Amino acid sequence: MLGTTETTSGAEQKVLGVRWNFVSDQFVLDLTEIAALARNIKPTKRNVVSVTAKFYDPMGFLSPIITKFKVSLQELCKAKVSRD
Repeated sequence: MLGTTETTSGAEQKVLGVRWNFVSDQFVLDLTEIAALARNIKPTKRNVVSVTAKFYDPMGFLSPIITKFKVSLQELCKAKVSRD
């Protein structure tokens, strides 16, 4: 197993920085903080990049979500929206 493993609860460990429930053999991805931030910001280029950078996804599970943010950034660039 690559990387360090840290125990986060009785049935969970951190693997590659992502929580893994080894009893149910499922990865646990908590996106509530990022979702709350995304809902409460003004859609500027700087804010979209900032929210996109908060995702940590070494295994690519969140690629569809991250891609939507990147497409939003492209649309903001095409519309020539200011950086701030």
